[in-house]
Amino acid sequence: MDFFDNSDEKIILDERQKAQMEERSTTMKEEYQSYVKAHPEIKQILSDFLCDVLANRPEDVFQYGRDYFESLSEAYDKEQNS
Repeated sequence: MDFFDNSDEKIILDERQKAQMEERSTTMKEEYQSYVKAHPEIKQILSDFLCDVLANRPEDVFQYGRDYFESLSEAYDKEQNS
């Protein structure tokens, strides 16, 4: 199976399963919103990364992301240790 599976298989859920998924989805959304509210810098970091990817259009986005965030982490560590 590929990393991203684009199969057209349908999963059939009963009403209880649908309700559980909806409840979990709502809980996760609230948790994510709370996290982003507590860490507003995440929006800027992701926006900067996306702009950088779109400007540079790397062939291997995963490797590019690793390199990008490793460099960002090193710069942050250096700033914190100054």
